[in-house]
Amino acid sequence: MSWKLILVIIAVLLIVIQFINSKLPQTADAGSQDLFVTENVPDEVRALISRSCYDCHSMETKYPWYSYVAPVKWIIKHDINWGRGGVNFSDWGSLDDIDKVEKLGEISEVIEAREMPLKKYLILHPEARLTTDERQNIILWADSTAEKYFE
Repeated sequence: MSWKLILVIIAVLLIVIQFINSKLPQTADAGSQDLFVTENVPDEVRALISRSCYDCHSMETKYPWYSYVAPVKWIIKHDINWGRGGVNFSDWGSLDDIDKVEKLGEISEVIEAREMPLKKYLILHPEARLTTDERQNIILWADSTAEKYFE
């Protein structure tokens, strides 16, 4: 098989997969249950969470142009559904106190372990990278917010 034929086959496949119906997760503006509406989040931490977490962990996802191109959109769809399944900051106010404490503990753990933001996300979104001090600010906020629920 010649290289030209292989390239034509790949090109045709890339065009064909664009027609596979795979809608991206829905988006919405912040509502009354949003984390920033229901919790007193310091401005600095709010900015960090907005910059590094909200794209995958809220309904306020901003889709760049490449989000609409398969197979990239399949990966993005999967990651956003997975992220929102873990914690969706847009629904924060609808969680009971026990769930909030659990989510805050998870936030603290994954930020400290450098599991979030995902490394593959940071490749195209370097602005989401967190410094050590920024990570510490989020951890301190999550831990102190969780403690409030025990008072």
